[in-house]
Amino acid sequence: MVKKASKKEYSIFFSYSTKDVGIAKLLIQKIENTGAAHGVKVFLDERSMEGGDPISETIRVNIEECNEFIVLLSADSVKSKWVLTEISAAWALRKRIVAIVFKVTPQEALPIIAELKAIGLDKFDDEYLNTLLKRVREAQ
Repeated sequence: MVKKASKKEYSIFFSYSTKDVGIAKLLIQKIENTGAAHGVKVFLDERSMEGGDPISETIRVNIEECNEFIVLLSADSVKSKWVLTEISAAWALRKRIVAIVFKVTPQEALPIIAELKAIGLDKFDDEYLNTLLKRVREAQ
């Protein structure tokens, strides 16, 4: 069964290379700790899907229903076909795409990412988390 975000939640889809799972989990923990009181939930494939779930459809539905889309840009993620597919889907659905840059430039990713104001991993706490709470409050 495809799991969908609750309408009370502010849903974030987090795209990353599996080689960056440690960094991804740390960032997701920070997002959820910061936004817990406001219903912020992050879709992370390895914990948001169960055995037997249709992977492609679950990802598609969660991108469609997310309030925003985060991509962790790294040397590995810019080469990942899944990450590129997820970015393309988020772009086609006109989702807010937030690129978190880790040892790579936005220009090394898809052209649609190069156009965005990216956030360096070192600025994640100050720059991203503060603006996230502002967007969550505005959405509620």
